[in-house]
Amino acid sequence: MLFFLACSVFSFGQGINFDGTDDYIQTSYSGIAGTGNRTIETWIRTTDNYNPSNGGSQGVFS
Repeated sequence: MLFFLACSVFSFGQGINFDGTDDYIQTSYSGIAGTGNRTIETWIRTTDNYNPSNGGSQGVFS
């Protein structure tokens, strides 16, 4: 599971590039506490050759 936390490190016009091998983001931010429900949102840009009709670039996000 991958959590992106809002902070000043990731500002508008910047992004993070993953090569698909052992990539993750770690932060020391401990501000999420409690047991209430939360919503996590992310924008994902796929490669130019993404084509779901032929089974390419499949993935699971949870």
